Amino acid sequence: MTTETRATKILIVEDESIIAFDIERCLKNNGYDVVGNAASHKETMDKVNSTKPDLVLMDIRIHGEFDGIDCAKQIRYIFETPVVFLTAHSDKNTIERATKTKAFGYVLKPFNERTLIANIEMALSNYGEELKILRTRENLSITLNRLNLGVIIFDRDGLITFMNMAIRALTGWDKSMVLGKPLKSLLFDKINDQEIEFESVIKEGIDLCLIDVIAHNSETPNSVSFDLTISPIVQGGEIDGGMMVFHNYGTVVNSYIGQIEKSENQVEGEKFIPVLVICPWCKKWKDEQSNWNQIEEFINKKTSAQLSHHACPECVKILIRNIQLKLEKHPGHRKN
Repeated sequence: MTTETRATKILIVEDESIIAFDIERCLKNNGYDVVGNAASHKETMDKVNSTKPDLVLMDIRIHGEFDGIDCAKQIRYIFETPVVFLTAHSDKNTIERATKTKAFGYVLKPFNERTLIANIEMALSNYGEELKILRTRENLSITLNRLNLGVIIFDRDGLITFMNMAIRALTGWDKSMVLGKPLKSLLFDKINDQEIEFESVIKEGIDLCLIDVIAHNSETPNSVSFDLTISPIVQGGEIDGGMMVFHNYGTVVNSYIGQIEKSENQVEGEKFIPVLVICPWCKKWKDEQSNWNQIEEFINKKTSAQLSHHACPECVKILIRNIQLKLEKHPGHRKN
């Protein structure tokens, strides 16, 4: 066994103390660093967070409301730590549920030491390959977090796998509250008194577009209005999940025109910030009838400012570059 393997940290999740002791002895004899034992969902999540294991050896039947499969899902989504199941259960339903967690191994009890070690080694090797994919995902995460649009990504089972910073700012949710949770039950109690057909996105591969909807969430007292686009994510020719993009959102108080009027008549010293919805690209604003208008129209109608148009240096550079590209594509238009 290599030096790197001997430094591997493993967390054991097993509610039978005698079995847990036997597993720990086996792992230590083979050079692994056992960082702890856990017997319930909460204890497991706390120890994964505190010990940062390289791998979790997970029993399926553990103490508490959630079993090892539920626990493995959240470990994968929150900590991205590889999990190998070590269990006495081999029925079809259990195996199918375990497979959906994308676990790296499934070892049946009573276990054979050589089989267990082989599964651990294979899991660590496969996880090393997956890290390359995870790095690509991290780059995507950085890009999505720079957007001022709310983005949520969910898998084919409707479980949330990613949310960007805009969603956190909108809802106040912490990562641990959301990732690995069912999209439908967590996000919405109602949307215009109708349920969103998330299943059609995953099963039929269609896009859903909802305009001016209001979501009431049981986790937060605020009501939030937004336009919502839901699209499938396709990998290898198959639908692997979906993406929700929240745009044109704002806290619902009154119409923002009413808010602006209120701000003009507010009591001296009272702080009030009106909400004005503006498209981040074309810079149009949405009025109380949900019509999109040029920002100049808003300024002319609602303020006493006089407008004067000037092109900024960056826009001039873009304009010149666009003209250059057109000339490169159509050289016959150039003048000698």
